Amino acid sequence: MYNIYASPYNPKMIALLRGTLIEKHPNQVIIDTGGVGYEVTIPISTFSKLPDVGGAAVLRIHTHVREDMFALYGFLTHDEKTLFEKLIGVSNIGPGLAIKVLSGMTKLNYMDLYHTEFTQQGYETLKKSLQGCDINWNKDSTRRERRT
Repeated sequence: MYNIYASPYNPKMIALLRGTLIEKHPNQVIIDTGGVGYEVTIPISTFSKLPDVGGAAVLRIHTHVREDMFALYGFLTHDEKTLFEKLIGVSNIGPGLAIKVLSGMTKLNYMDLYHTEFTQQGYETLKKSLQGCDINWNKDSTRRERRT
């Protein structure tokens, strides 16, 4: 039998949500699945492709569990979720910053980054790879700030 608690970095709890969109915001949705509303953090790329409130939606989910937090991050495609998981595997990049990175990327940046393997200097490599993108690299920031 597989132990779902074996790795705190890759929990296998909630993998997919299928239901009705109750609320839709650029960085977050609430999706009703069988009478339970799940709050899910999403990147802008997912937001822009979701149906209007009341529509049916399917999101691939990354379940992030910490001692003090249980959070769901949602994506429309497997590739988007895979890239998110690669990003949070880089030191100094947590889920919040990874969502900001995905939200600030163009299709070209996305494909280049998807095929990149990160090393211990991954954080600096990532910053260099995405220079010019509209991303605030302050990992403590709670909102995206535009460069001028």
